[in-house]
Amino acid sequence: MKYTLIVTAFAAALQISAASDVVAQDYTKAYGDFFAGDFQTVLDEMRPFAEQGDVTAQYLIDKVCRAEWEGIKCQPISLSPYGQYNYGQSLARGGDGVLQDEAAGRKWILLSAGRGHAQAQYKIGTSYYFGDGVSEDYTEAMRWFRLAAEQGSADAQYYLGSGYFAGQGLRSDRVLAHMWSNIADANGSSYPAGSRRDILADGMSSDQILEAVTAAKICMDTNYVSCGWQ
Repeated sequence: MKYTLIVTAFAAALQISAASDVVAQDYTKAYGDFFAGDFQTVLDEMRPFAEQGDVTAQYLIDKVCRAEWEGIKCQPISLSPYGQYNYGQSLARGGDGVLQDEAAGRKWILLSAGRGHAQAQYKIGTSYYFGDGVSEDYTEAMRWFRLAAEQGSADAQYYLGSGYFAGQGLRSDRVLAHMWSNIADANGSSYPAGSRRDILADGMSSDQILEAVTAAKICMDTNYVSCGWQ
C-alpha cells in the first residue's frame, strides 16, 4: 500500500513538473532512485526543493519518511510549515504507515502554526475552543483563529463571528459578529455563516447592519488589516 502511494505521488510530481525541464529531470532521477531502493538519495535530492517551498517535493518527502523503510533517517522538522502540518495530521489520525500518536501530532501542528500555516493555526484554535487535548480556553482559541482569519481562513473567520456573538474570548459585539459571519460566508466557510448573519440581522437596526456590511468590505479590501481588531 505505502509503495503504491509513493509511486502515485511520483507520477503526479513528474506531471506537475513537466513545464520545467530542469525540475522534471530532478524528479525523474529521484523516481529512478526510488525504484532502485535508494530511498535516502531520494530524500537528499528532494529536500532542497522542499525547503524552498515546493509542495510536491514536500509531499514526496513526507510519504517516504512516513513509510518508515529500514535505514531511512529523516525528520519533517526540516520541512516547511506545510510538511510539518501534514506530518502532524498523519500522527494525529494514524494510518498510512504511521502509528497514531495524538499528542505528538498536536506538537507538530503547533510547530507549523507557530511558523504561520493558516490551517494549522485554525486547528490549534479549534483545540482550545473545544478543549480537545488541551484545557478549554476561548481567549487562546480566538488568538489562533485571528491569525488564521488574517490569512483568509473562512472557517477561522466563522469562529471569530462566534466569539463576538457569544462573548467567548472576545467582547460581545453584534456588529462585529455580523461582519465576520458575512466575511466567512463570502469566503465559503463550511459552517452556516450566512444563516447566523441573517439571524443576527433580525435583531439589529438598519444602521447597525449598514455599519457591519461596510466594516466587512473594508476588512476584506484591506486584506484583513482594518477589521476592528481590539
